[in-house]
Amino acid sequence: EPLPWQDWFGTRAGQFWDLHQGEIRTRLETYTGRLSRRDGGTVTKLYATGQGKQPTLPARNAQRLGYGLADLGARRVLQDSREGQTGCHWCQVNCRHWHWVQADYAPDGRDRFLDDFEPTYALFAMLDLHPPDDSTQGRLQLLEEVDRRVLLPIEEMGCDVIDVGVALAALFEGLELGLIPAEDVPPFLRGGAQLGNLELVVETIEALRLSDPAPALRAVGNGPQALAERYPDLQRLLFTSGPGTLGNAGHANQLWTFLMPFSRFFGHYVGQLYKIHGELPSGTSPAEVGPIFEDVIRQALQREFFGCLGNALSTCAFTFVIFSQDGQGVTLDDSDLLVRMLACYGIETRREDLEWFAEAFWAQSIAFKLERGWAPPSAADYPDRVYEALTQALDRPAGELRILMDLLIGEWKRQAASIMHKYGYEAPADW
Repeated sequence: EPLPWQDWFGTRAGQFWDLHQGEIRTRLETYTGRLSRRDGGTVTKLYATGQGKQPTLPARNAQRLGYGLADLGARRVLQDSREGQTGCHWCQVNCRHWHWVQADYAPDGRDRFLDDFEPTYALFAMLDLHPPDDSTQGRLQLLEEVDRRVLLPIEEMGCDVIDVGVALAALFEGLELGLIPAEDVPPFLRGGAQLGNLELVVETIEALRLSDPAPALRAVGNGPQALAERYPDLQRLLFTSGPGTLGNAGHANQLWTFLMPFSRFFGHYVGQLYKIHGELPSGTSPAEVGPIFEDVIRQALQREFFGCLGNALSTCAFTFVIFSQDGQGVTLDDSDLLVRMLACYGIETRREDLEWFAEAFWAQSIAFKLERGWAPPSAADYPDRVYEALTQALDRPAGELRILMDLLIGEWKRQAASIMHKYGYEAPADW
């Protein structure tokens, strides 16, 4: 029989309840209320980044920014397509929205699918899919078809939906440009338009599910980087954060968005670098960019430290922000709410101790990665397509952006080495 919640806290139950009903509830409503609406959640980012005067959502294998069907994440479509929302145990946010999908394997012929931004960006925007009927009903029908005919088979294969979507986008453009030998793909892929063709996507997924798929499709199943390793000319067409990373940049709003390889190791919610604001100066000299890059990296590292602490305490980003200053998810708040909350569990600590732990954990993790052969990427490791997309967003030549990226990475190395040294680890001089 489940243990009553009061028994978890003993004599501290009243203290916990006061916090729960007072500060915590108020902060949850303030900082995460939009996620709990039926038309909220993470997939709304599709609309926010895909439309407007300067959209940052990559589409059509990142050949352009902005997606004409980004209103799949708009309020009207979400209200008409979602069945409900759920959350983790005791979570009041309920950011995981869901809808039904027809599935033969389920006892009642349907399965519950969660809505999220990343799979939607990879399977819709990157493949440039549009409904034949440009209406709300047409959009809902496209959502249903992609879920049932594309997403569900990928999930059943045990593949990562984001990686497969990005890899298919690169495959289709590579075929259009003649970068992949015709004999490496099934006959139906050897001619005609590829991107934007749902039936072709469905047929490709079906071919991928064969016990011995064509060589190019076998590479797709292993992710976009595997595709580029088999066909090196495709490397420049990938929209990823560099060799060995997942194909999920998802944004092109600033240069530092693509520092993702530095943070991905620490947890999914750590690398929200697109939230770091700042404008690039007009020049490219270290003196001109130094101050803004120093501030950007400082903010990025603070987000990583806060994320390390959140992950260590098994709390997701959407609830852990209640312990941050003004709900920014960067530094612990001045009122020490987290310290007081932990005290309810009998854990006596100070904010300084928690901040020390987060930094020390991060430094140790970097040292461990270096010990296992990891090295920070350079600007040259990022595919050309990343700089092409950034050129659209930032209105700067790709050559300048490469120079700036190396300076930005250099600043990361400088600050990272300083933090590591603080905790007894030394970064290699040539990293």
